[in-house]
Amino acid sequence: MYNGETVKGIGILICALIGYMLFIIPGILVVCYGLYDAYTTAQKMNKGEIASKSASIGTVIVFIVAEIIVVILFFFIVAAAIMGNSYNSYYPY
Repeated sequence: MYNGETVKGIGILICALIGYMLFIIPGILVVCYGLYDAYTTAQKMNKGEIASKSASIGTVIVFIVAEIIVVILFFFIVAAAIMGNSYNSYYPY
């Protein structure tokens, strides 16, 4: 997102969420790829190898807030699943 590649940033966020829902490791790998890609893209932009794109500060802020909300929701979903499983283990039917 910071490099001005909004579509790529949203795609990486969606893929990371899917990875987190499947297992934790694929989500972490997608996030690591996103960090690596952002770094290498910024390096190429600084060297002039690719055209520099500008990202509006509003888009970046909205993206960061959306990520924070998604992480909080994911935390509550996982916590609810853990609490639900622990409840069932104490009271088997």
